[in-house]
Amino acid sequence: MRSHGFLHTETVARPEHGLPRPGRAVLPYAAVLAAAPAFVGGHALSLRAGAVTAGSALAAAAGAWTWSIVARAQLRDRADRFIATGAGEAPAAAVLAERRAELVGRKERRMLAATLRRAVASAEKPPVRSARVPLDAAAVRAERAQIERLAAALSATDVPISARGVARTSLLITDAMSPLYGRGGDELHRRLVQTLFELDEGLPS
Repeated sequence: MRSHGFLHTETVARPEHGLPRPGRAVLPYAAVLAAAPAFVGGHALSLRAGAVTAGSALAAAAGAWTWSIVARAQLRDRADRFIATGAGEAPAAAVLAERRAELVGRKERRMLAATLRRAVASAEKPPVRSARVPLDAAAVRAERAQIERLAAALSATDVPISARGVARTSLLITDAMSPLYGRGGDELHRRLVQTLFELDEGLPS
């Protein structure tokens, strides 16, 4: 990523180093920002130049943070699709390893379980206008038992499960083309059964 003056460096982790980390992406710019007052105090920079440098560092940090968040989300989605289905170009081994660890971790499992439970609760309520992709409420109600079973399996974080099964769950929730959002009850049932089978296997993927 380029920035003004001497503020230039690669701030987003390369794929072979794992998923991008926004906090790490801003570190070079934070260092420049922190050093600017010292440069001004030591007369290495004028007050005006120091202010310009600090402003440039802030702008570059904001850009690096945003870019890193977007890149991380895109790479996570790509990794999920590959882990879940084996389709598409494989991300770097470091990315896959990190994403598999995230998927079977407590935080990710609990987040997905909570999202599934909210979907079940939302399907029981009258529809409301929203910018979000609407649930297929009828399909969700029909598959309530399976969805709740899936949420329970994810919540039991002391029980090992496969990364592939969790990746399938993630795609079920995040993919706008998922049967959770309107491709028919039969397809949703099939995906849930397949996902539960993967989770119950509890095998490395």
